Amino acid sequence: MGFNYVFVLSPNALRDTPHNLAATVELAEETPTGPLLQALVRGFPSTSVIEVGGVLQQARTILEQVGLATLAAASVAVLAGLAVHAIAPPARPVSMASGVLLGAMLHGRGWPIVDGGSGALVAAMLAELESLGGEVECGRRVDSLDQLDGRAVVLAVGALEARRILGRTAGLRTRLLGPSPGGAAARVDFVLSDDVPWADARLTQAGTVHLTGDFRNADAAEKAVRNGEVPDSPAVLASQPWAADPARIAADGRRVLWSYAHVPNGSDVAVTERVTRVIEAAAPGFRDVVTTSIERGPAELEKYNASYPGGDIASISADIPGMAFRFARSLDPYSAGSRGVWMASASTPPGPGVHGMAGAHAARRVAAFLRHERAPRA
Repeated sequence: MGFNYVFVLSPNALRDTPHNLAATVELAEETPTGPLLQALVRGFPSTSVIEVGGVLQQARTILEQVGLATLAAASVAVLAGLAVHAIAPPARPVSMASGVLLGAMLHGRGWPIVDGGSGALVAAMLAELESLGGEVECGRRVDSLDQLDGRAVVLAVGALEARRILGRTAGLRTRLLGPSPGGAAARVDFVLSDDVPWADARLTQAGTVHLTGDFRNADAAEKAVRNGEVPDSPAVLASQPWAADPARIAADGRRVLWSYAHVPNGSDVAVTERVTRVIEAAAPGFRDVVTTSIERGPAELEKYNASYPGGDIASISADIPGMAFRFARSLDPYSAGSRGVWMASASTPPGPGVHGMAGAHAARRVAAFLRHERAPRA
């Protein structure tokens, strides 16, 4: 059994009961409020006066602070996503420096994608070199500087590979340090039948998408990697180059989304399902557009490029000793410890990242060295 209560109120029944009245007064900004408020209280002793302007200003200040805090939290998350390029916890100085550099390049110049693929860039560089009389020799393994007869040598290899080459050169072994590799990457390429169905449609226009979550998630994932564990939700970088270069889309609509996840050095744990889950969380329905996937773990990456020891695409541990001292005792971070020999890779400042700064700094040193060598002797 159920019932309702009904309350009947006679019209004007409360007309003569005590009640409150509210009124607002808007004053010009330059009007002094003190005398007016004093006169109002004297005339109406039971009046309560509230300066709404002050309350609103306080509310506005609080909202601005909340907005700044939200912006700061978002900025930290963005910076963490950039910093994990070093395959290390984002709060580490070297990681943060790498993130700041990449962020500065993003806002200053943007992150361009080569029209026609990275092969087009290699072809252009080769054509420029050959136009200057240079040659490229492939398929030849270099084990010692004694195999090279140039007046200047630049090793565009990782620190461990450089140590292998230089360690067999007379007089250099005692000056070499023993760099340790850092975390690794496991690459997963997805062949898609259509665009990635991002929950935020704006991401369809992004050439690169960092899937790291907030700072706490990124930090936890990278610390797990540093401890030798494969995180359930690893830091993932995904690239959809067709956003800038539609020629990457085949006639039947297929396109390749390439990605990599951070894993412990030398890990043999498959990560395709974990990467898929991370992308699916940001793009519900992602599995429906995947036609096939190909994974290359750390061992395959090292086989592809010996400068990726254990799958470490940064070529050296991203810490202060690893970046400050590298592989040879030298005040010049680009010097390979021998006259006329330099390093230019991710194992030199400013560290890992597709920025070309290591090559630019090494090239200046080579040019100065050759000018000095050609200068007439007194």
